[in-house]
Amino acid sequence: MNDFLQTLRTKRSEKQRPAMTRKNYDATYSSRMPGSVDETASSRLQGAVEDLNGRLGDFAENRKYLTDAQERIADSLERQVIAVEQILARLNIR
Repeated sequence: MNDFLQTLRTKRSEKQRPAMTRKNYDATYSSRMPGSVDETASSRLQGAVEDLNGRLGDFAENRKYLTDAQERIADSLERQVIAVEQILARLNIR
């Protein structure tokens, strides 16, 4: 603030800052595709895909097991509701 006021008092212009330049990022990001994939990289990729496929199969089996369990729980709850309704009907409580 003092520097600003001093320049106003002396009526001399401030030293101009040098222009801020920006880096040219277009030159660093190019759409280069790897020319060739070596055999070890492709075999690792194939192994990773096979591993992922196996894990997805396990996941699908677990989801099927959970779905079956939820269906059995729903059937059990339905039987409980029917039993409670029958008990209430015999006791004439509604």
